[in-house]
Amino acid sequence: MKKMFVLLFGLVTLVSMLGIYSLVYAADAATGLTISPVTNEINAAPGDVYSGKVKVTNSGSSTTEVTVSVKDFGAQDESGKPAVLSDDEISSYSMKNWVRVTTEKFEIASKEAIDINYSITVPTTAEPGGHYGMIMFSPSAKSNGTSSGSQVTVGAQIGSMILLNVSGNAITNGSMEEFSINKKFYSYSPVKFISRILNSGSVHFKPEGNIIIKNAFGKEVGKLAVNETKGNVLPDQIRKFENDWSYGNRFGWYTASVDLSFGGSNSLSSSLIFYIIPWKEALGVVVILIIAIYILRHIQWKKQNK
Repeated sequence: MKKMFVLLFGLVTLVSMLGIYSLVYAADAATGLTISPVTNEINAAPGDVYSGKVKVTNSGSSTTEVTVSVKDFGAQDESGKPAVLSDDEISSYSMKNWVRVTTEKFEIASKEAIDINYSITVPTTAEPGGHYGMIMFSPSAKSNGTSSGSQVTVGAQIGSMILLNVSGNAITNGSMEEFSINKKFYSYSPVKFISRILNSGSVHFKPEGNIIIKNAFGKEVGKLAVNETKGNVLPDQIRKFENDWSYGNRFGWYTASVDLSFGGSNSLSSSLIFYIIPWKEALGVVVILIIAIYILRHIQWKKQNK
């Protein structure tokens, strides 16, 4: 009975995980549907009208019917993965009502590419700062079925993200919530650095900079780029960046300092100390020394006895 419960729990967990990851933002492997661009960053002023397009390509083997919708989105977690908000969720940074697409449903044949045009009308009363929306494409692959009709397979959703910055008195502000490593003492690589950045302003930003590692004599021995993929930190969100440092054959104490810049003239910094003690190698040296001392003392003892 207990084994059956564990098996059932594992099955439910697997199904749940598949449901969570059914939303992708670049391509749907089931139907072969891809979009471009995946992300579009726009600067606009209140009252502006922006026109854009999303290219949809069907690399699959069947005709696909696609439904188009517009949603708000935020950060799913500290990794920065986007999370689509439901129609019932209210976002301070909403823009879905500003977006109009030229069609709400279309069919795309195998190997065909279609441009879907859209427009964004920024209200004259729009709050300065960031506003975030996603044009969603929900495919269902059509294939020939039995004589009773066609079969329809519901595919995953894909979305083109829009990050709109409305000009005005927007607040750009952030803080270093954490700069840490997973432990203080290391005997083998890598050293894992974690940088967690909070965006407490009203517009998204991309923190950029380096982690500089120095030995006990102040000599630089390592340099790591933070946020190489140029990911955004959304307002009221924390984003975590991770870096690994493989240090090779080293011993002693080290200082790591992170210096980041964002939003023009804003900067963040922090530092920490850690130690590299390769105890296995050190233990081997100690054992060799003990053996050497024993041999030398034994030789000395034999000479004295003679």
